[in-house]
Amino acid sequence: MRLKVTEKEHNNKKLVTRQKEETFKTWQSIQNFQNDAGLNQTHVKSIINYKLPTSGKIANIVTGNQA
Repeated sequence: MRLKVTEKEHNNKKLVTRQKEETFKTWQSIQNFQNDAGLNQTHVKSIINYKLPTSGKIANIVTGNQA
């Protein structure tokens, strides 16, 4: 799957990507970054929003209709 960055906050706190080619019906991934300077750590929260296709290879795998 090829992704395209569609949103990036200048303070490097959030990155949003969407698929460039239609493997899924829709695919959006969101990464939120939170810096904890006191512990010298960065916490990353990933959220993936997607819809499965109704036909094609992925739909066949999910439904068990592999040819």
